[in-house]
Amino acid sequence: MKILIADDNEFNILIAKKYINKLFPETQIETCTDGVEAVKFSTLSKFDLILMDLQMPNMDGETATKAIRNNADNINQQTPILALTASVNPSELDNCMQIGMNDVIAKPFVANNIKQKIQSFAVAV
Repeated sequence: MKILIADDNEFNILIAKKYINKLFPETQIETCTDGVEAVKFSTLSKFDLILMDLQMPNMDGETATKAIRNNADNINQQTPILALTASVNPSELDNCMQIGMNDVIAKPFVANNIKQKIQSFAVAV
């Protein structure tokens, strides 16, 4: 399984990688720190899952998701994208779904939540 994590907070990336590597040891993880990089990475390599922070510099997660979903030539156009966010208010969750995200992983991360979401959306698990 191959996962892209897009988050501008290095600590969040470290924690997410730690959980994923422990739960799914064979997983390849690529990381980037803003939406511009996430869109670029999504055109270069096929992922089984993309974990996208909503608030990043240069391009936020919502804009990056729209760019991936609206580009018919993007090899990850149909790849599940899960929002990473500390906010779990219903209107923000609704907005994530409307822009093309598949679900949300709340921060701070909880191992069982990450495991369940990855198992739900990643075809290679």
